[in-house]
Amino acid sequence: MRYYFYKFARLVIRLILAIFYPNTRITNQQYLNFTNPTIIVSNHPNTLLDPLNTASRIKQHSFFLANASLYKSAIGNWFFTTFYCVPIERPKDRGGRKISNADSFAKCDQHLSNGGTLYIAPQGYSQIKRRIDEIKTGTARIALSAENSSDWKLGLEILPFGLNYESPRFFRTDLLINTGDPILVANYREAYERDPYQTAKNLTHDLQVAMELLLPDTKDDEEDLFVQQLEEIQQTELPLDMVAAFQRSKKMIQRLHGADSDFYHKIKTATEDYRNDLVGQKITDSAVVRSLSVTNILFYFKNILLFILGFPFFLYGAVNHLLLAGIPAILPEIMKIYRGYDSNIKTISGMILWPILYFLQGKLVYHLSGEWWITLLYLITLYPFGLFAWKYKERFKEFLKTKRAINYLKKNKIELLEKRNNVLALIAKLSQQPLPSKISSEN
Repeated sequence: MRYYFYKFARLVIRLILAIFYPNTRITNQQYLNFTNPTIIVSNHPNTLLDPLNTASRIKQHSFFLANASLYKSAIGNWFFTTFYCVPIERPKDRGGRKISNADSFAKCDQHLSNGGTLYIAPQGYSQIKRRIDEIKTGTARIALSAENSSDWKLGLEILPFGLNYESPRFFRTDLLINTGDPILVANYREAYERDPYQTAKNLTHDLQVAMELLLPDTKDDEEDLFVQQLEEIQQTELPLDMVAAFQRSKKMIQRLHGADSDFYHKIKTATEDYRNDLVGQKITDSAVVRSLSVTNILFYFKNILLFILGFPFFLYGAVNHLLLAGIPAILPEIMKIYRGYDSNIKTISGMILWPILYFLQGKLVYHLSGEWWITLLYLITLYPFGLFAWKYKERFKEFLKTKRAINYLKKNKIELLEKRNNVLALIAKLSQQPLPSKISSEN
């Protein structure tokens, strides 16, 4: 019974994720069709959605390693026990006091020995970053323990994922899931039998390297902001799909890390100077480029005509989704929680409210019309017109950015374009530099 419940829950989760992250790409999908016991791991920028975005992509029934503090309340204990979670304690949750996870490790051993799949976030906490911090040794210790207890006959693998969210907190943004090469735990048998402690550290190091390859892996938040602006300019100049854009960005970051300090400082300063102008005017690089290719009269006429013609459809979609979109949007503000939980609150509350509100709205329409066919037609139109309303809003926002860019360039065109061209010239110079030898040999 629990198996069928899990299959149903996975279908529902996949549907919700498809709505929240409709433009999702997964690399190396052949690695998802495994039959051997596996530990799947990922970076952890988006709290509860990270295990869902990984475990829902595989066919196997996955258990999850979860922070033991989540089990403190009766509701939390019921929820995480019901949804296949194994509690794990962290020193910081007990004030640095000594902890023991022997029971949890034993449960992991048993689950993996029975051919199961286990999800672990190996850095041990969630934080909105496009890189992974130092990985804890827990994943390696669990993997090595499970293989050792089964006389190294499990065929246990660790499958790394890199979750690259365009913007984890916001609706209908891009998601690239990079799947790395599986790590066969049995390869560490000889080393483990000589020195279990050092082998756990070595496996952790290898896992760290494997996961860093799946992420942009900038050094810190300051560098990441700088790199994101370079990425935006490159994508405006030469649009690529998510996978190719990631690979381009990855090589650019590697070249930046191999560049001399004078060049790094020069391109960073030029990029920040250009970015400050954009932020100050509430525009984007793509809006600047669009503004250069439009004729004022034609631009305004075309867009205003489209907005006028589309407004009745936008109004229909917006009014019918006022509560469904509004409640999840304001809940994180009302609850005053860590912003990393925004998308979780929005997704979960939306998942709960969606069938309830559609049912109540359909019931109201039937009450007013007394006709089933009108009610059915109304329900069929709800989602597509809700999606149209969202796209209408996004297009209107882009229209305003382009309008602001047009107005700003009337007085500052030469200065702004000089700054942009300076950044482009530095990017071109950077792209001509060879990749660091370590990276070149790996690729």
